[in-house]
Amino acid sequence: MAIVNRLLPMMGSELHVESEYGVGSEFYFVLRQGIVDSQPIGNYVERLHKSAALSKHLTRLKAPNAKVLVVDDNEMNLKVAKNLLKLNSIEPDLANSGPEAIEKICGKDYDIVFLDHMMPRSRKRPLKMRIFQR
Repeated sequence: MAIVNRLLPMMGSELHVESEYGVGSEFYFVLRQGIVDSQPIGNYVERLHKSAALSKHLTRLKAPNAKVLVVDDNEMNLKVAKNLLKLNSIEPDLANSGPEAIEKICGKDYDIVFLDHMMPRSRKRPLKMRIFQR
């Protein structure tokens, strides 16, 4: 929402909200665009079919045995990362704090750890680290 509120004024618009208690809210904005030239710039349907045909030939890395840990304090980021990795047949482990990540790392060898570097330090649990050698 904050990003939208900063972008819209740059484009000469603003965010409008219509809300009805118990029903929900509707957010909308209007962008004014001018027509530079009435000449069509291409056939959208044809371009869509070409794009779909091309994507059928692309191969995607599959790594069903990859051991991946994703660490982030934002639940939405964890969900997005998990769904993106599923495209590659990867079922990641998830942790929403540094201490939880350390617990998981101490219990399993990961091929890779994706770590949000701006997470707040949790003060709920003391940080206990075990030193181990492989």
